[in-house]
Amino acid sequence: MKPATPLKYRRLTDPRQLSVDEVANYLRIHPKYYTEIENGTRLPSLRLLIQIARFWDMSLDDIVSGFTASLPAPDLSGATAPPCAPAPAASP
Repeated sequence: MKPATPLKYRRLTDPRQLSVDEVANYLRIHPKYYTEIENGTRLPSLRLLIQIARFWDMSLDDIVSGFTASLPAPDLSGATAPPCAPAPAASP
């Protein structure tokens, strides 16, 4: 079983005992979308992240840490850095 993301943990331990539907309704998004955000499978826009942070009185850092923990590491095995531009010639 996957550990709860910070958002899911916050909702489940909140004394108001809000449902996903209630939170999604407040944020004006679909409950399924909020569930995906809460589970760390969808990344919301920055604007929505800020709304969620304000709603739960959480820092963006705390919320984002739940997403980075659930995302797979990128495959950089074939990645190369772009070539650097040549330095400008020295003036005489």
